[in-house]
Amino acid sequence: GLRDIGIAIDRAPASLESRNLQAVGLNVTAALESLEESRRGLRQGIPEPEDGMVCWLSTRPPNGPIAVSGAPLAVGPALRDTLFERERCVVLTSGTLADEGRFDRVRETLGVESGREVALGSPFDFKKAALVLVPGDIPEPNRPGFNEGVAQAITDVAKILKDRTLVLFTSNSALNATRSAIKLPLQREGIKLVAQGIDGPPHRVMRALDANKATVALGAASLWEGVDLEESSIGALMIARLPFPVPSDPVFSARSELYDDGFGDYAVPSAVLRFRQGFGRLIRSRSDRGVFIVLDSRMATRGYGAAFRDALPGCEIEVVRASELAARVSRWHQDFRAETPG
Repeated sequence: GLRDIGIAIDRAPASLESRNLQAVGLNVTAALESLEESRRGLRQGIPEPEDGMVCWLSTRPPNGPIAVSGAPLAVGPALRDTLFERERCVVLTSGTLADEGRFDRVRETLGVESGREVALGSPFDFKKAALVLVPGDIPEPNRPGFNEGVAQAITDVAKILKDRTLVLFTSNSALNATRSAIKLPLQREGIKLVAQGIDGPPHRVMRALDANKATVALGAASLWEGVDLEESSIGALMIARLPFPVPSDPVFSARSELYDDGFGDYAVPSAVLRFRQGFGRLIRSRSDRGVFIVLDSRMATRGYGAAFRDALPGCEIEVVRASELAARVSRWHQDFRAETPG
């Protein structure tokens, strides 16, 4: 069989011809290993799925090869076996671990049953450092006019601000559509536009934002957390829509079924955590000051919007008309300059 051929080639004399055959043999061996891995994945995902696993088939990219994927419904047992019970001390630290000063949710999610905890609070005065605006008259996501409203709001704020602006999206398709809509209006104003994916990976997008003040950067996925400008600060942070998990995502769908109220007990807390991580891109030091704009009116109109409003630390939230965004941003910056000596 193919496996025997690979073994025989490895034992052939080291002539030029045999070296070529060895290269072929290595490729055959690699193909065999890939087939074996696929076979194991298919067995686990279809006839013999492991308990506590969710498995699904997908194509990457669309119409490409079929991939078998799997993820645990709960990560706690694996973390306990491979990390918490093996190390003498494990320190978990983040700006978004606590929920209203409590660690119950993260303990349950990560399987942390013991250990001490402390919530230190923030050294920043967010009430003074951040202006939070929600345009209440933009149509809700997936309603007619939403995409146009988002594009217009970004353009209006960028034109009046002429400062580093980061816009976070929950999907690449929405990011690309918005990029196409705002590219020419921003170019006419001398404002640079960079987008994750089209113009490079996250670190390149942030480097471009750092290098030029009059820049709008569009990001998704990884730019919601763990990124900073090296020497500058963001003048405006905009979120296109509240970051709810995609309902059709297999992992989200399976995990939400573990709750009596999958939306209220799982989807909303997950989105609020992501929302807080996104907000954290704005104020990174005591001297930072900027505008935070949520272009999703549901934050002001839906009952669950209170969870997102309460997640912002000590901030006052203003609901304005979309046509008033630019003027409100301009007035806030003028007031700040008037209050700042020199």
